[in-house]
Order: sequence, then structure tokens, then C-alpha cells
Amino acid sequence: MNVFTASAIAVYLFFVIAPAALCQSTIKGRVTDASGSPAAYTNVLLIHAADSVLVKGAVADANGYYQLSSVVPGNYKLSLRLMGYRTSTIAPLAVKEAGGELNLGNVVLEEDTEHLEAVVVEAQKPLFEQQPDKLVINVQSSISAQGSTVLEVLEKSPGIAVNRQNGSLSMNGKEGVLVLINGKANRLPVSALVQMLSGMNAANIQKIELITSPPAKYDAEGDAGLINIVLKEHEDAGTSGTLSITAGWGHAEKTGTSLSVNHRTKKLNVYGDYSYFRNHTSAIFDNYRIVNNSGVVTETYAKSLRNPVITNHNARLGLDYTLGKRTVAGALVSGYSNKWTMDAQNGIRISSNHQGTELIDMSIDEVNHWTHALANLNLVHQFSTSQSVSADLDYLYYYDDNPSDYQLLYAGAVGKPAESSTIRAGKKTPISIWVVRIDYTLKVGKDVKIEAGLKSAISRFTNDVAVRRLEQQLWISDPAFTNVYQLREDVGAAYAQASAQLAPGLDLAGGLRYEFTNTSLNSRTEKGLVDREWGNFFPSLSLAKNFNVYHKANISYSRRISRPTFNDMAPFIIFMDPYTFFSGNASLQPALTDAIKFDYGFKDKLLSLQYSYDDNAIASFQPSVDEDANTQTFASQNLNFKKTLALTLAVPVAPFKFWEIQNNLMLFHQNLSASYRQKEVRSEMFSYRINTTHNIRLPKHFSLEVSGFYQSPALYGIAKFNAYGAVNAGVQKKLANNNGTLSLSIRDIFWTYTWGGSMDMPEENLMGNFNYYYEPRDVRLSYTLNIGNRELKYARKRKVGSDEERSRVSN
Repeated sequence: MNVFTASAIAVYLFFVIAPAALCQSTIKGRVTDASGSPAAYTNVLLIHAADSVLVKGAVADANGYYQLSSVVPGNYKLSLRLMGYRTSTIAPLAVKEAGGELNLGNVVLEEDTEHLEAVVVEAQKPLFEQQPDKLVINVQSSISAQGSTVLEVLEKSPGIAVNRQNGSLSMNGKEGVLVLINGKANRLPVSALVQMLSGMNAANIQKIELITSPPAKYDAEGDAGLINIVLKEHEDAGTSGTLSITAGWGHAEKTGTSLSVNHRTKKLNVYGDYSYFRNHTSAIFDNYRIVNNSGVVTETYAKSLRNPVITNHNARLGLDYTLGKRTVAGALVSGYSNKWTMDAQNGIRISSNHQGTELIDMSIDEVNHWTHALANLNLVHQFSTSQSVSADLDYLYYYDDNPSDYQLLYAGAVGKPAESSTIRAGKKTPISIWVVRIDYTLKVGKDVKIEAGLKSAISRFTNDVAVRRLEQQLWISDPAFTNVYQLREDVGAAYAQASAQLAPGLDLAGGLRYEFTNTSLNSRTEKGLVDREWGNFFPSLSLAKNFNVYHKANISYSRRISRPTFNDMAPFIIFMDPYTFFSGNASLQPALTDAIKFDYGFKDKLLSLQYSYDDNAIASFQPSVDEDANTQTFASQNLNFKKTLALTLAVPVAPFKFWEIQNNLMLFHQNLSASYRQKEVRSEMFSYRINTTHNIRLPKHFSLEVSGFYQSPALYGIAKFNAYGAVNAGVQKKLANNNGTLSLSIRDIFWTYTWGGSMDMPEENLMGNFNYYYEPRDVRLSYTLNIGNRELKYARKRKVGSDEERSRVSN
């Protein structure tokens, strides 16, 4: 911890004593219409006069008042914009007095009678918005994302790696990722979450936030950070929505549709959406390994030809109702059905000392069907403009039905008769979770904000695993793989955090979270597989400095935790072939991560440097070998430690007005220690990832997008992954009168998105390689139609204590 303390003190002194610390000013005023009524929620933009760079923005409150703080002396323009009114610009606007206050008084907006009947907003957010604590991916700004799934959008995102073979996600080289949907933690096992995201239509997604330094109010879960998926919400008054239809072809057909509708009045907001996606795809998986058992070298090669079909239904219905001037109540129900079916043909060849001894054909018929329902009640009350409280009560239910049938045909050496066997495996997994939380916010003056909250989560999990073998026309249970497991986990948490402006342009934020976890795992045959009570403090601290309009810097420290998932701890069995299994590990321990991060921004460029130390880091699907039985088992394991140094550089470029380029470069250095059979295994590797996205605006409302990424070889626990990458492209046409869009996209043009890796530890009999080939490139055509009222004077937004509360769902 000395490195964190020393670095924090050094940078703090640099920021505080830096001679470049400039005194800054405040600009305030009021906006009304011609009748003197407040022009509520006017957009107030402060623009640098020299180069028209946006310095900062604000939104006027319900009474038309606005305030811009921490403004560096200089020459500016102030733009006041509200739908249905002419834009008003105050220029020149000179801020001369250091630390002073500039009151612009009352500004009257003129009604735009010429365009009142057909107001069309053409502005579009950039695909990537790099901020000090997170990267925002504006999904609706991506042409190639049209008709895609959420998982496919994540696969193209900077710093994100998706392994479809073992169902894992990683961010910036680390696996401990917590996925949120509208700020709410998703409690699915990671493999089931990957399956769900692979069927979720991106048409209903507004943006995805990759949060690397979460504050204390977020759950401490997720040592790599958070991925927050924000669903669409229409803010226009009246009734509005979007309808999209997608059709495509790769290995086979792909179809999807989505509908999003919102009805907003002065007091009531009702919203809902539904999406359907069917993806008939294909994959090839091969696995080769060598085992040396007392001089007998056994080689096993397996190849699997897979034809999965993924069918996903997602639905959500919610409402917000303003009970009074200061109180808003909300309710939400949502759910999904995600069904994954697969037919696979596996061929296994086994030889000893280079002599073919066994051939096996195995047919697999597998279904993995996850269903989910959620109910939420939310209440937000503002005691005053500076004080608010919000409360949430959630109930979540998941159910997984995962039956598999295996038909095996053994052909031994020459002259030996063939043998056959049939195996039937099944797993039924109900999960129920109750969550209650209360959050309180207090603003003290204009420079200090205090937040505090309590949270409790009660989880119950059952894993009913059964494996039966057909013997003489009777199904015989296999006791080695059959059992019922029950997990109980209770988590209680409390947090407090505060942010303050120490000086003009110098902001400090800090928080402390305490979480206590009680976990017990029992089986029908054995009690106390896991019996753990565990509590810890999770501090977070950040210091930000705006030197001037172009230069800004930030340093932050946080501690986080990665708990084993339910499936990680509850044993299960998945057969890849008769000698290769995926399984759980009841002995997994939580992993703690300390991370320090420094960011420097120059205009729209950003440089980030992060160092993290993971104690007991969890690495999923790590191999182990039984030489006598020639079996290989993949299961999650605790590493001794993992050190990660990551450098991120975000460089947007606009060579021409019609051409915008977003470039992201990530450099990683990882050093880890693991234990295998009581021996320490050390690994160290440098790797990098490059992402680039080109957006080109063409005549007649056409636009073109070309994106690509490359990931160099990287560590994966004690294994190593090969390099991979992909190039995607899309073209889009905006239809007349903002009625919608028509998009054509192609994914993985050169068919280079292939997962592969190797193990090279001959002294431990861990030798071999594996590859996972996705389907060939696919092409998708998408049509999106805007429906309902789009010609409005202005869209009234519900103002509550924070943006997350305003979006109804607390996190």
C-alpha cells in the first residue's frame, strides 16, 4: 500500500501547490419567454470564443435559473437553446475578474414560429466519449451496431474482451467485471450473462458505460470495474417511440425486431419496450493436448462442429408518477427468456506413443434456457433543492434449465469391436434475490455534496445436477456427478461519500463503503462446503484539477472485490468430450483489488495510467490434468496475485469536417503468480489493444462507418491467448423528415475474430493448444422507424436529486 499512499500524496501536493492553479469565476442568470414565464430546462452552453470548443454546459432549473461554476478568465460565447425557441447567443462574453461572479441577468427567448411545426434535431453524439472515470459508448451513433446484439457491440469496444467459448468478459485485461442494466447489478453467472447479452438486441440500448473507477455508492463487486448498459428512454412530452426490424445472413439466418414506446405527461411517464432476436450461427472448437505418464505419451485431439440457435425475448414496462412537487414514485417490471439450443458433432482421436489407439464420435444435443423476472418499486423525495432521499425494493428471479444428451461411439484398435454409450445430463437452477436500498443526498452550499446509503441483498440458489447413463435399457444415475447444491448468501452494505471544491478548479471526492457477506453452500450429501463470514472496508478517493479550458488532470484510488459467482462455487459438469470437462470449485475465495489511476486530458484527448494489485485474483476455466485417467478439467481458480499496469490513450481526429476518427490504444503489462499442485507458477507478459472507428458523412443524408480492433497475445491465468482482431463496416441512410434510418452492416469482414491459446508447462503435463472459430462474416439490414409525437415545443424533464434518480432506477 506504500506505493498508493506515496503516489497520492505526491500528486496531491503537485495539484495544490502547482503555480498554474488559477482562480476561476462563476456565471449565472435566468432565462424566460416573452410572457415572463421561466424557460425551464434551457440548455446553457459556454463556448470558447477562439476555436468554438465547448467549455462546459448546464441546464436551467424549473424556474429558469442557471449557474456555471469554475470558469477560467477568458473570452467566451454563451449559447441558450430550447426546442421551439430561437437560439440566443451572448457574445462577446469576457470573464476578467478572478474568483468573481458574473450575473447576466434575465435573457428572453423568442419563439421560433417558422419552425415550430416541424422541429427536427440533427445533432448526434460521438460514438465514444472518453471521460476521466469512464468511457461512454453511444450505441445509437454506431452504424455497424444497427441490427447487432449487445455482446457484439461490447466485442468491438475499447478494452473489452469476450470469450464465447467459456462465457467470460474482461476489461483492461482483467476478468472481474460487474454488469449493470440501468444502474442495477445483474446477478447472473458470467457465462449466463454472456449468453443473455448475445441475444439482446442493441436497438433498445441508448449507451454503454465502461466505468473503471466507481465511487463508493456503487457495489464494491467487480475488481476490473463496471459495465453499465443504459436502455432507451424517450424524454419528449406526449407519445413517442421507435420500431426497428433486422434481417441478416452469415452461416444462417438472423432476424430481430424491437419496439420502444414512451408516454409522458406533466405528472405521469409510462414507458415500455420489447425486443426479439434469433441468431442461427455456427462455430468450430478444437482442442489438442499431450500427457506424459511414466514415459507413455498420450495425445488427445478433439474437434467440435457446432450449430447453435439463440432465441431471446426481452420486455420491460414501467411508470413514474409525480405525487407532489417533491415526490416521485415509480414501478418497473421486466423479464427475458433466453434459449440456447445446439446440435454438435465431436470427433476425438487418442494416440499413445504415436500409435492410434482410440477413435470416438460424440453427438451432443444441448439446451440452455434462462428465464428471468424483476419487480421494482422506487420512491424519490426532495426535502428541498439541496436534500433528497430515494428508496428501492427489488425482487429478482432466475431459472435455468440446462439438459444435454450425449451419444458416444467408441472405435478402438484394429479388430476391436465398436462400443456405444448414451449419457444424459441435466441442471436445474432457480435463483431468487431480494434487494432493498436507501440513498440520501445533501448539498451544502454550492461546493459540497454528501451522499450516504444502506443496502441489503438476500440470495437463495439451488443447483440440481444429474448425470445418468443408459445401461441395459435402464437409466442409471452417476453418483460422481449427481447432487443437489444449495447456496445462501446475505450481503449488507453501508456507504458515505462526499465531494467538494477545495479551490477554484480543484475538486476532491472521497468515500468509504463497508460490506459484510455471509455465505453458506451445502449439498445433499455434504454440509459446510462453504461456510464463510467476511467483511471489509472499501475506500475510494479522487482529486481533479482543471488548469484551464484545455488542460485537466485527475488521480483516483479505489479498493474493490470480486466474489465467486454462484456457478463458480456450486459444482456442475459440462462434457466437452469423454475426457474433457468444465466444472465448479467450492473452495474459491473472494479477490481483493487495490487500484490507483491517473488521467490527463488535453482538449478532447485523454491519457490514463492505472496500476492494480489483485490478491487471490479469480481466473476462470483454468486447466488441470489427471494423467492416469487422461482427463482434463477446466474450473475457476484463485491466483496468488496479479499485478496489472495499463496505459490508455484516446485520440479523436477530424481530418475533414465530414470525417471523424476515434483512436484508442491500450498497453498492458501483467505479472501473476499461481499455484498448481503445490508449486508456484509465474507468468509475465506485455500486450496491447488498438481500436479505431471512422465515421464519414456523405451527401444526401448517407453516412459510412468503418471500425476495427487488434488484440495482441495476452495472459489468461496460466494459459496464454493468441492475437485476434476484426474489421466491421456499415452504411446508413437517414430518411426524410427524421422518420427513421436504413442501415446495412457487415461484421468481421476478413474472418479474423478467432479465439485461440496454448499451455506450455511440460513439467506439470499442461501442454497443448485450443482454437474457437466463430461463424464467417455476416451481413445485416436494419430499418428503424420513429413513431409518435416529434414536433414539440419542448420536452419537459422530471428533475430529481440526481441523474440516476431522474432516470427512475437507482443503482
